[in-house]
Amino acid sequence: MMPSQLAAGISTAPAILAGAFLGGIAFSIFEKYLPGHTNCPVGQPLDGFKGYSKMAIPMGLAMVGASFALEHLSPSYYEWSQTLSTGAASALLPSLAGMILGLNQVPLRMIAGRGQGGSTSVLNIISTVTGGKLQPKHQMKDLYTALPTIYVYPATFLGALLTMYLFPITYAPVNQSSLEAFVGGFLMLFGARIADGCTCGHGITGCSELVPASFIGAACIFGGGMAAAALGLRL
Repeated sequence: MMPSQLAAGISTAPAILAGAFLGGIAFSIFEKYLPGHTNCPVGQPLDGFKGYSKMAIPMGLAMVGASFALEHLSPSYYEWSQTLSTGAASALLPSLAGMILGLNQVPLRMIAGRGQGGSTSVLNIISTVTGGKLQPKHQMKDLYTALPTIYVYPATFLGALLTMYLFPITYAPVNQSSLEAFVGGFLMLFGARIADGCTCGHGITGCSELVPASFIGAACIFGGGMAAAALGLRL
């Protein structure tokens, strides 16, 4: 998440954020030339067949178990030792951090009435800044409609700062240039809107709602990320 990267002091985070907003603007302009993508069927939620708890609890337990199993087989400490300059031993476990992030859906839904969406929040900001000329349906007109965006950007940034204070780490310098980061941010946001969701919208919100399209979208996002990382290591 871009606010977390900013709070963590990732050197390329500002370029990624700038590219993402330009990607959101470009999508808003060219969306009309992408007919049908926003009307694609998402499929019947899986809980429609057996009830939410009967589907969600076993799937959730399986996912949590798989994350801890992966942590045991491939401890994150080894990765941290390569990507962090200091603090690898005190870094928060990804599996635990993921559970905390998922549980944050509960208060957000109780307050704002919907889950979080990273790329949607970008469109919320673009629409509001342009007075609804771009992405009018995403314009924030009052505090209630702004709450998800406040959660994703200011609140996530502050939460990441608190985490950095409690679990102090220092990231090693990245090899990517600001231009590469900018282009990556642009493609990330533009692609997320074509897919109608990102790791937040599909991976957290959509999957928690047991939407089949979100499971497919999340799998493709992570699969594409793995392929890009493998390609990047070879270049």
